[in-house]
Amino acid sequence: MSTTAMQMMEMHSDAMQGMDLAVMQECIEACAACEQACTMCAGAMAITPEMAMCAAMCQNAADLANTMMRTMLRPNGMNGPAMMAMHQAMVVMCMSCADECEAMAGMSADCAMCAEVCRQCAMACQKMIDSMLVG
Repeated sequence: MSTTAMQMMEMHSDAMQGMDLAVMQECIEACAACEQACTMCAGAMAITPEMAMCAAMCQNAADLANTMMRTMLRPNGMNGPAMMAMHQAMVVMCMSCADECEAMAGMSADCAMCAEVCRQCAMACQKMIDSMLVG
C-alpha cells in the first residue's frame, strides 16, 4: 500500500475502532496480490476445459479479494461484525481456491503460484480476524 493510502487510513483511525492499521495494511496488500494472481491464473486456465473449475474459483477469489480490499479502504463504513464475516469468507474462499489450484499445479505453473498467493492472503485475513478479536 502506498504511503499516502496509509496516511489517509491513519487520518480516519477514529472510524476504525478495534482495527490494527499495520495488520490491515498487510491484509490489503495480500488481497491485492491475491486479486492479481487469481485474475492471471483464471485467464490462463480459461482456455482448457479440464481447468474450468479452477478458472471459476480463481475468478470468484479475485472478485472477493477486490471487494475485501476496497471495503477495508472505506473507514467510515466499517462495521465490526460485517468486517469479521467478510474476512472469514475471504479465508474460506482463498483456501478453497488454493486447494483447487494446488490440485492443478502439475499442469500449470500459474496454478502453483496462485495457490501460494491465496494461502498467504488467507493467513493475512486470519491475522486481521485475530487482531479484531483482541481489539
